[in-house]
Amino acid sequence: MPDPENPISLLENLLKFPGRVVHELHQTRAAILTAWLLIFGIVGVAIYGIVVGAQSGGAQLWIAPAKLGLGTLLSVLICLPSLYIFACLGGIDAQLRSVCGALFAAVCLSSILLIGFAPVAWIFSQSTDSIVFMGTLHLLFWLIRIRFGLRAAHHRSIENISANGKEIFSDELV
Repeated sequence: MPDPENPISLLENLLKFPGRVVHELHQTRAAILTAWLLIFGIVGVAIYGIVVGAQSGGAQLWIAPAKLGLGTLLSVLICLPSLYIFACLGGIDAQLRSVCGALFAAVCLSSILLIGFAPVAWIFSQSTDSIVFMGTLHLLFWLIRIRFGLRAAHHRSIENISANGKEIFSDELV
C-alpha cells in the first residue's frame, strides 16, 4: 500500500483495495493503521449521529452522536474477544492485532457508507416531523450498509496475502 501512514491514503485504499489494508495490518505499522481505522470509524458514526440528532434538534445534536459513537466503541470491545476466539477456532492463523485491525476496518468502512447516506437522511429529517418515518429510513440505511458490506466480503477475494513469509488468506472472505 503506497504511503500507509497517510490517513487519506488509508481511507482510499479501504474503499478501493481493502485487501491491501488487511495486508498492511500484518506488518510492523499495524498499530498506527489500527488506531487510524478505529478513530475514523468512531468519528464517522458520530458524524452520522449528528444527522440523526438533527431530526429532534436541541440537545439531541450532541446526545445522538455521543450515543452512536460510544455504542459502536462498546460493541467493538464486546465482540472482539469472541471474534478472535472463533477466528482461531476456525483455523485462521492470525494475531490479535490483526483481528483488531480487521474489525476496526469493517467499522470504518461501515461508517463511511453511513456518511454517504447522511445527506439524504438530513434532507428527509428537515422535511418531515414523523419520527416513525425517519426511524424506518435510518434502519433502511443500516440494512443497506450491512448488505453492501456482506456483498463486498463475498465478492472480493484475497489471494495469497502473506506476512513474514506465511500465507494468511488464500480463500475468499465469506
